[in-house]
Order: sequence, then C-alpha cells, then structure tokens
Amino acid sequence: VAAAMLRQLVVLAIDRRRSERRRGAREDAVCAAAVPPRSVEEVAAARQAEERVWRALDELPQKLRLVVVLGAIEGHGTREVAALLGLPEGTVKSRLHHARRLLVEKLG
Repeated sequence: VAAAMLRQLVVLAIDRRRSERRRGAREDAVCAAAVPPRSVEEVAAARQAEERVWRALDELPQKLRLVVVLGAIEGHGTREVAALLGLPEGTVKSRLHHARRLLVEKLG
C-alpha cells in the first residue's frame, strides 16, 4: 500500500509539473488569440474564476484529484490512467465521475 501511494505521489508530481508547463503554453496561446478584455474588472474576474477552479481541485481528496489531473487535465485516457495508477478502469471512471460532481458542487 505504501509503495502504491508513493508511486501515485511521484506520478502526480511529475504530471503536475507537466500540467503547469502545458497550462502556461495554452494560456499564452489563448491570450495571443483572444480579443483583449475591455476592462480591468473583467481581467480580475477571469483570474478569480480560474483561481476558484484550481482551489476546488486542490480541495478534492487525493485519489479523486489524481484521476482528474491525469485524465481531464493531462489528457490521458481512462485506460492510461488505470494503468498508471494500477487500478481497474471502472474505478477510474467512478472516481472521475465523483470528482466532477464534487467540483460542480464546490463551484456551483
């Protein structure tokens, strides 16, 4: 059990680093292509919304956060996430569903 948790932590750390790099590149691309915001208030509101999403994600239990990071953020398929975590696909799907419901509750 401890070895599996350690493996999950390592995978999460590596993927979080990758995610931050990818997110930065995506944000740069979106900002370059987007119409500039009309006001400082709109920029502040957009940043606050983004911070709320990341805070809600950080508040999820680790086992749920891990499947969201690997699946929804990193873009790995259910089979890949299951293989990375050593879990059945059904468990990954269930955790992802549960995580999404919690995020909707936290953000709604």
